[in-house]
Amino acid sequence: MDAASVQRKSTDPLAALPQGPGSALELAQDLAALGAGGRDAAGRWMSRPAVMRRIALLLAEGVPARATRVVVAGDGAEALGTGLSLAAGLPFAALSGDATGLTFGEVHAGEDASLVAVHHDSLAGLRAWCDAHGLTAVHHQSVFGGSDATGALFVVDAGGSIREGST
Repeated sequence: MDAASVQRKSTDPLAALPQGPGSALELAQDLAALGAGGRDAAGRWMSRPAVMRRIALLLAEGVPARATRVVVAGDGAEALGTGLSLAAGLPFAALSGDATGLTFGEVHAGEDASLVAVHHDSLAGLRAWCDAHGLTAVHHQSVFGGSDATGALFVVDAGGSIREGST
């Protein structure tokens, strides 16, 4: 049974909660209002369930069916990995902020991994770590990136403005 086949009863108080990610533009505006694009801002958006749920759902849309595990790196990787794991239905592992060591979960050589970084510039270290541990990177994406970042949900410019990225 998959999550889409589970129906909530109309008497369930959680039935009124939004189920989808909503628009990426609206989410970008919410993130900007939180000042979420900075390096030290993970706690501002990861601690808000409505924001975290929407980001996890958007990231899960990008995880290919071939992936057998999600590997996440960056500040708050354990929180982001939890949300993404629930949304994608895959196990996850979290790496330290600098993508050099495993902080949560496990990996196994030969797994097909979807790589997710909080900030785009962490992807190179994440890929290198996965290569060194025998994982095959089948996809990569990030929550935030610069204007030249491909696969970033959101682009943060030099002034801190946040807009939709190119996933």
